[in-house]
Amino acid sequence: MNNPPTDAEIAQAVDVINRIPKGVLPRELFFAISHKTVLSSIELLPIRTNTEGQPEVLLTQRPADDPYWPNMWHIAGTILRPTDQIGNFSSAFSRLFDEEFEGQLETIADPQYAKTEFLDTGRGRVNDRVYFVEIANKDISFASGKFFSPDALPENLIDHYDKLIPSVLEVYLHSKNR
Repeated sequence: MNNPPTDAEIAQAVDVINRIPKGVLPRELFFAISHKTVLSSIELLPIRTNTEGQPEVLLTQRPADDPYWPNMWHIAGTILRPTDQIGNFSSAFSRLFDEEFEGQLETIADPQYAKTEFLDTGRGRVNDRVYFVEIANKDISFASGKFFSPDALPENLIDHYDKLIPSVLEVYLHSKNR
């Protein structure tokens, strides 16, 4: 580090951080801290079976002003928060269903665990728990979401998802064949 902070600057930063209410950090502070720690996240891949009997995955598109992945497609996810319910991930799932999917998913079953990945992303390191959820084959209409065949994923997909999506689909298909 070229210009390490002084003890007084660290004390000032600690004071400011201690005054922020428990929960969501201001965006700029979140981005600054995300490079200094390991974040824990939940990702949820909705899967439906189309009329031809083939699986389709629902991906969401990052906004154009996203500082790390503008306009790129991804599996919807959320960083775990200190205000989330302890003991399960229901708070995180509720946030995804309400915010990312605008309350439009009709689930057939509860979210199922697929895998955990420890990633180094553009935003920082993430311990990522990945789930899938089977949803009804219904039309869903919201601006940032679209269904894709696993064989025709979008070109502007965030890097690691080209390997993650097939591996989650494999777990999903295995669960269907039990």
